[in-house]
Amino acid sequence: MGKTLSFLFLLFVLSGCVPVGRDFPTVPIRDIQSNVTTKNQIFASFGEPVEKGFDTGDETWTYYHYVYTPGGAGFSHGAHSRYSV
Repeated sequence: MGKTLSFLFLLFVLSGCVPVGRDFPTVPIRDIQSNVTTKNQIFASFGEPVEKGFDTGDETWTYYHYVYTPGGAGFSHGAHSRYSV
């Protein structure tokens, strides 16, 4: 019983946090204006997006950062931008 409990405790400690995506500043999000803010301005504020893609012909950039802990998601934030091509 003692070895099992010790093993479970060690497993819990070693599992730690698992980050997904890349952290980015969220303050500039409030300054984004549709059809005003450029792709270059988005890139300057947030850097390279975690994902790039296309949605119904429009280019999309997605930024997200999730941190999973043994008890579930500890914190997260995300942003998605769309550009007419």
